[in-house]
Amino acid sequence: MSFVANLVINALTITMLVIVLSRTILRSNRTSLTYHIFNAIVIVTITLLISDTIGRMDGATEFSVPIANHLGNFLLFVLNPVPALLWILFVIGHVYEDGKILKKTMIPIASYFLLHLLGVILNLFFHFYYYIDANNVYIRGPLFLITVGIALLPLIFAFILTIKHRHKIDSKKIITLLLYPVIPLIGTTVMAFIYGYSIILPAIALGELLVFVGIQDDLMIIDYLTGAYNRRALEDFLRKKINDNNPKFAGIMLDIDHYKQINDTYGHLMGDQALIAFVKIVHESIHINDFVARYGGDEFFLVIDTDNIATIEAVLKRLQNNIDRFNDKNVYPFKFGFSKGYALYPKDDPIPMEQFINQLDMAMYQEKREKSN
Repeated sequence: MSFVANLVINALTITMLVIVLSRTILRSNRTSLTYHIFNAIVIVTITLLISDTIGRMDGATEFSVPIANHLGNFLLFVLNPVPALLWILFVIGHVYEDGKILKKTMIPIASYFLLHLLGVILNLFFHFYYYIDANNVYIRGPLFLITVGIALLPLIFAFILTIKHRHKIDSKKIITLLLYPVIPLIGTTVMAFIYGYSIILPAIALGELLVFVGIQDDLMIIDYLTGAYNRRALEDFLRKKINDNNPKFAGIMLDIDHYKQINDTYGHLMGDQALIAFVKIVHESIHINDFVARYGGDEFFLVIDTDNIATIEAVLKRLQNNIDRFNDKNVYPFKFGFSKGYALYPKDDPIPMEQFINQLDMAMYQEKREKSN
């Protein structure tokens, strides 16, 4: 592939990734760990594309071109496995949603990268991966395929991890999480055997575009503070459920008891922490594919796939048990409590979404009034 052709392909790919990056930065949930990991993957890929471009100046010996060629190829090899390593963190973030587990995972990932970096530095002296000859021409070394394996192994590991823990991941995200490793795997395999064609980086970028469309763009309908869905997402979801041929679901409206008192007594920062903790407890009390949205303030709406009132009562019992266990830990200088309103959607006598929400809202406030009395 000529330098000009490679330049055009890389420039178009970089433009696409810059648009994706700017969109996530401007509109996404910045408190999400996976948000930061995804942005890091995109930034590293852009850096790789730039390095790939300046590392393809073969044959030119004018001015500082040989230096740029050496630098571009060095950075290309150094950063080669980084998107795949970050992808492991991205998958773990969706599996566990736990910052502590992510931090523990960073140690082996950093060790993997440092060993790879040592190999690339040694290559500068022994040329077993690649070298630049006297005519400023890039030539693959005898152990070049080892670098291919170094980039492939994390992708394979992430693919296996996704399959193994698929029951812990939202079903809407599974396909995207499985597709991302497959596309670079194909691109890397092809590039390993077809010399001179820039395939792997556009393949990685395509995978990142799919992730953005399939997962990251969802963050635009996520409440920025709690990580629950926002009200717009709730209304869209309910309309879709109601318009199904045989709508079968239940709704639960929740309200944190004495939340205003928490804010007034301990401040808004503590109030925000209370909302985050409450949503985490709610998520622990329901199934992975159940829907949780922040309806407004300290009110939350759950959509449960069931046509059995006993299932709703079981969910609320788990929630109360989890709340009690959390309160026993004395994490905060106050105790959590909640009021609720719930009902099965009347599929035999369908009602508008607004009427269904209002029904649950009234039931919840009736319980709050009874508690106050």
